[in-house]
Amino acid sequence: MRKIIINNWLHVALLFLVVAFSPSYAADVRTSERIEAAKDSGVWQVAEGETLLDIARTLFPQSSKLQNRFIKDVTGLNFEIFGSVDQNKFKPGVRIKLPDYALSETGIKARKKTEIPKPIIKPSRVPTEKSQPEKTKTTKTKATSKQKKPARATRDNSASERVQQARRSGKIRVAPGENIFRLARLFFPQRPKARQLFIQDVIKLNPEVFNNARINAIPAGAVLKLPSYVWRDDTKRIQERETKPLPDRAQKQPEKDQQTKTDVSDQQEKNKKDEMQQTGLYTDQYMSESELFTIDVGSKEDQLPGRRLLEMEYQYYFNKDDFLGDETEQGLHTRYRRETMNYGELDFELSLSDFTQDDSTQNHEGSDALITIRQTAMPISNDFLLNNALGHQRSSSDPFLHGGYRFRLPTSPMLGYSSDLFSSNQRIQWFAGLTGAYEGVALQQFNDDGGTLIGASYQQELTPNISVGGQISNLQGHEEVADHSSILLAGKYAPSSNIQSHELHFLADDNSNFGIWSDSKYRFTPGMIFRYGAFYIDPDLLWTDADIADDQQGLYLRFDKQGFRNNFSAGYDYFETGIENNAPITSSNHTVYFNNNYRVNRKLTLGVAGSVSQREFTSTENDEQDSWRVNGFVYYRLPLGTSRFEINVSELNSQNPANSRENNRIRWSHDWKTPQRYRLTTELSAENEKLFEDELQQYTASLIYRQEVFDNLTWGATVSVIRSDSDQLGVQDGTSAGVDARWQMSPHWYTSLSANYNETTTDASTSSFFNTDNNVRTDGLWLTVGYAKTSGRPYPNFGIQNGSSGSGGISGVVFFDENRDGIRQVGEKLVQGVVLLLDGRYEARTDNRGRFEYRPVPSGSHHVRLAVEDLPLPWGLDDESPVQVDVRVRQTAEANFPLVRVDQ
Repeated sequence: MRKIIINNWLHVALLFLVVAFSPSYAADVRTSERIEAAKDSGVWQVAEGETLLDIARTLFPQSSKLQNRFIKDVTGLNFEIFGSVDQNKFKPGVRIKLPDYALSETGIKARKKTEIPKPIIKPSRVPTEKSQPEKTKTTKTKATSKQKKPARATRDNSASERVQQARRSGKIRVAPGENIFRLARLFFPQRPKARQLFIQDVIKLNPEVFNNARINAIPAGAVLKLPSYVWRDDTKRIQERETKPLPDRAQKQPEKDQQTKTDVSDQQEKNKKDEMQQTGLYTDQYMSESELFTIDVGSKEDQLPGRRLLEMEYQYYFNKDDFLGDETEQGLHTRYRRETMNYGELDFELSLSDFTQDDSTQNHEGSDALITIRQTAMPISNDFLLNNALGHQRSSSDPFLHGGYRFRLPTSPMLGYSSDLFSSNQRIQWFAGLTGAYEGVALQQFNDDGGTLIGASYQQELTPNISVGGQISNLQGHEEVADHSSILLAGKYAPSSNIQSHELHFLADDNSNFGIWSDSKYRFTPGMIFRYGAFYIDPDLLWTDADIADDQQGLYLRFDKQGFRNNFSAGYDYFETGIENNAPITSSNHTVYFNNNYRVNRKLTLGVAGSVSQREFTSTENDEQDSWRVNGFVYYRLPLGTSRFEINVSELNSQNPANSRENNRIRWSHDWKTPQRYRLTTELSAENEKLFEDELQQYTASLIYRQEVFDNLTWGATVSVIRSDSDQLGVQDGTSAGVDARWQMSPHWYTSLSANYNETTTDASTSSFFNTDNNVRTDGLWLTVGYAKTSGRPYPNFGIQNGSSGSGGISGVVFFDENRDGIRQVGEKLVQGVVLLLDGRYEARTDNRGRFEYRPVPSGSHHVRLAVEDLPLPWGLDDESPVQVDVRVRQTAEANFPLVRVDQ
């Protein structure tokens, strides 16, 4: 009997596992969880491969009408996404806003009954049958027809929401197809003069948008700053400006007694329009020529092709320390960047600095000049681009060769030359220079250490799944690092870039030292990743002049799961140090850790993290240490702001009592709800730490304040008060204060100032370490005055980008081919004003010499078609198919069109 019961339970458990982990059941559970999460937040997080139609079918599985309406409404609510993203090409994790009916009770019923939820319309606007019982059947039909037109109300509500949101934030995001005139009408629908002022002010506030785009074709998704009278709702200011005369053509007209024919015709047209409106006839709305005005889109320099940037900064830094002495730095940093058509982007940087360090023992003074010239993305062929750099820089680096999840190889500062030649599947790098180190706070100085470093690397993507690469380097004459050569090899295998990948790196020097490390990644779902790897590094392994984490070996495991509400990670680490046979000190460490954040709702978020470690030391005195740590926080939104409460508890137990310690800390910070231009944050913390023969208690109170006084002036301040009580150091009181400000003096000039003050006072009567009262003070000042100007516009490419690099041109002639040989002879006339189309969309016309030209055109294959429908009869083409043209980098391809008589 007992055996039968056990078998039955096993069958039940097996059936539960089959049902619970079957794909359909799991999919239903995930779908239900996603719908509940979206219902709570009002947004839908897109999964990998999911389209807008899939989302509509998930929410409304039985109603195609609801699906169509849902797609239309979601597209309108998320214009910043759908302005540049295809409905079938979402990135995983994108969050889209949902309409109210999609997740309301009405929407839930509609999913079951396949009914379209009716829009909510006020009774005063739509008469009902009860409010007007005397109406005839025809009247009811009209009322019903009004209820079936929610689109206009939806557009009005959407526009009103955009206006209200823009007034709160001071900015507005441009919808697809929207221009500056529509935006002006959105804020001032009945005030034409206010619209003109609004357009002029918005263009001045957003030069980076209107310098590179036509006024009637603003890029979709661009964020425009709005004038202060819009988001402040300062109607008085705009009304005063409306009363002033506008610089339009109306002011330049002659006096009333000298009316021109245009004035008379305009008046006649106005009288005719008024007469038609009185008779109830429909008339088109239009703007007369006198209502137009000229918009200043920038200077001629702003309209030149090729973007330009000029930056200059003067910096002054001063720091005074009672222990370390005084330090002063000042200098000038200049940068000029220019975009070219066929030679990439040119960048020139110059930094001149002067520094002084004065302490109680010695005085250091000096000056330095750093120069760097860069050329980025210069086309070499249709497939390859070249980067060059000359001057102060860092040695070449590549994420594939030098990277890794737990172990990375650093680069070296140097004065020299480097190049980077790359395509879509290959990369070659080489460099040479003098090694050194950068020093300084405000402005860097280069300190030469006498070494010479040369190197080269190569990598290639053999197949879409396999990549290999390698690098060699040689260092000579360094003051601290021995002369050596190193070789680095790397390989990557990724059966599916979105599911799994495996990397292996090998590094060796000419002293027979080597290191090897591997990293692997599995992606089970878009939010679930498992990583693991191992590493071994010899004790004396050398790599250029950089310090690397040598003399260790170990492995790691890590699991990450990211969801809409919950983010969880956990892992295990193991590593050993002192792995050589005669190492004076060796250690082994095991660590298990986890971290979890859970978003309960829009207001409340909880988090907890912890770790447990065990470490064993082997030396002249052996030691074993066990430690644990737990952190937790609560994040909550209140009517008065947002609060975060955090608690940290940790403990380390050691066989040697001198290494044991305990630490407990609590912290509360609150970001107060303030007006838009203000920010106020307060923080309180208390900490207790127990060490060997000592105990420390510390209390801290801090305040952070920021204010945007005007559009071009911002300042902030930070104040902290600290009081600590230690058995050895006694009672110490500390004060830390800082203030900073930034002022945009003009469109191109700006200045910033930062000052700080720190002081610590020790009461000697409570200290066993100090005999007299001790006072330590540090002061600092950092001043910056700068100039920055951008001009020019991007080079307009004609033709479809087909994956190649660089650009060239296409030119040709259209002529009357009298002898039908296809070659222009002397005496054969050229054709003027003929339309040609490049790649079916880019239009050009022949000039008075019959020539046409497209420049720049992306390198690669293109086709040019002549619009034969516009040719005068009896002329045409023998072959009306488009002409295929192959454009090479920095070269001009030729395409000629001979016209022949089609009646012969």
